[in-house]
Parts: sequence; structure tokens; C-alpha cells
Amino acid sequence: MALEASVKLQTRLFQKWSDNEHEPIGYEVGELTDELKDFVAKQCLPLTAKEMSHELTTLAALTKRRDNGEIDTKTFVQAYVTKLADYPADVVKYVLANAARDSKFFPAWAELYDELEYWGRSRLRLKDAIDAV
Repeated sequence: MALEASVKLQTRLFQKWSDNEHEPIGYEVGELTDELKDFVAKQCLPLTAKEMSHELTTLAALTKRRDNGEIDTKTFVQAYVTKLADYPADVVKYVLANAARDSKFFPAWAELYDELEYWGRSRLRLKDAIDAV
């Protein structure tokens, strides 16, 4: 939400709503400077594959795997890396750190997805709206 506030200070920003939704589905954005576009883009950059692998390895070391290691670890980590690349770096780090603290088992993708969407979707919608201007 801090990103929204920063954008609102520099341009017009309105949330778009759907009749049957309880959260905004997008944004309308006024005139933008290149600096503002760059700022928002940087706030949405994902972790590198190496950084994600490190974060996932840390999470794996702190939790138990539900499959008892039946799936090859490299395949397992790569599947998560691919999915996590859609989210901002700080959101991924925050969600993975909380998962390590809050769960005994390595989280299923659905568990991470809910948290990633909660913490990151509005920022990604804002970026999409800015990219469309």
C-alpha cells in the first residue's frame, strides 16, 4: 500500500472495481514520469533464480517435506522458482520467512499462492496499469 501512496503523490490514481468483487481489479493512472514508472517497476522485480533457490533451500532446511523426498529436490525447487518469479522480491522473502516460522511442513504451492496474492497482487495490478499508460 505504500507504493500506492507514493504513486498518488505524483499522479492521479483510481482503483477499478467489479460489481461482484470485494477488492479492486485494477487501476486507472494519470500522467506518469519516467522516474515514477522506473520506481514502480523496481518495486515489482522478482528475486533472481539463485536468490529464490537460496530462500527455498533455507525454507526446506527449516521444515519437513510432506513427500518424504520422493520428488527430486532439483525438480521440486525449480517448480517453485518458476512460480515465485511472478512476484516481487520482498513479497517472496516475506512469505517464505513466515512459512518457515508458521509451519512444520514445507508449504504446498496453494498455501504460498494465497499469501503471495494477498501481499503482492495490488502492487502487480498497479504495475500493469502503469505499463498500459
